[in-house]
Amino acid sequence: MNLNSFVSQGHDRWQELEQTARLLERRGPGGQNPDSLRRFAQLYRQVSDDLALARSFFSESQVCEYLNNLVAQSHPLLYGRPRQRPLVRARKFLQYDFPQAFRHCRWSIVAAAGLLMLPLLVAYLATLDHPGLALELLPEGLVQSVDNGQMWTESIFSVMPGEVISTQIMLNNIGVTFLVFASGLLAGLGSVALLIYNGIVIGCAAGYAHRGGLGGEFWSFVAGHGFLELMVIAMAGGAGLELGLALVSPGQLTRGQSFRQRGRLSIRLIVGGIPLLVIAGIVEGMISGGRPFLLLGTVDVGKVLMGAGILALVLLYLTLSGRSNASDTEASLAERAAREAEAGRYSRPRSLISR
Repeated sequence: MNLNSFVSQGHDRWQELEQTARLLERRGPGGQNPDSLRRFAQLYRQVSDDLALARSFFSESQVCEYLNNLVAQSHPLLYGRPRQRPLVRARKFLQYDFPQAFRHCRWSIVAAAGLLMLPLLVAYLATLDHPGLALELLPEGLVQSVDNGQMWTESIFSVMPGEVISTQIMLNNIGVTFLVFASGLLAGLGSVALLIYNGIVIGCAAGYAHRGGLGGEFWSFVAGHGFLELMVIAMAGGAGLELGLALVSPGQLTRGQSFRQRGRLSIRLIVGGIPLLVIAGIVEGMISGGRPFLLLGTVDVGKVLMGAGILALVLLYLTLSGRSNASDTEASLAERAAREAEAGRYSRPRSLISR
């Protein structure tokens, strides 16, 4: 075979592949019909074969250089994952990545919740009998407010608008969440210590408020946003425990491999928890400190039910969402072709396996 006959035989498909590649670069695969995409895959294989022949027989020619550039241009269009718009990526994360990470790390989250809630309960009961414990752990202003028969939150909400309070609460909660998570790098012990400490402080505050006759007011204020906040703290603790497990018990993987694997899931938990903290901050700043909804004695049953309802909806979302696979639009053209071949829709030679 001489160079002229080689060019005449392949010229048409080379031009077709070049034109299709330019079209895909401009519009992406989403705007193409399935037959056009399969034709692009077929052309890529054929031109790859032509390139192999050119390298063998015409390696010094400009044709070889042209085919090499053409194949290099087409390869990422076929095997690279399509770029996604930020909103599409955010939707995918919230619909698939975050709920799947939550379920995958569920036992670490349950363990973290136990490390938070058990000290909370013990500190609550202990403070009822030994109020001096609260004097050692709680801020002086909080203790004085309770001693005066007033919730410490009233002075804050009376001088600051709800929007400002919500922003400050969000920033504080996000900071606590990252601290609990990052402390997991200390073989998980840092996260354990912070979970226990936060549980003790919250339990002391609840117990001291109850002892001072403000139990109803305390739970009325906390219930609307507190359930969700505690859940996110437990998630952060679970993420920290995952980091600790990667370092202490990597299993059959190396510590580096285990850390990367568990680290990806942990980061998803933390990033997914931020919108939940925003919701909790808005509720705390705009609703929890506002007028009561439905009082039963000193307890605002309406806010308790609202907080329980928010928590139930979030748990339902995390339990059920993302159980199916992500859309095929998130896979490369080659992956889509391989799936079609496995499903029996097309023969494997048409499903494009790279040479």
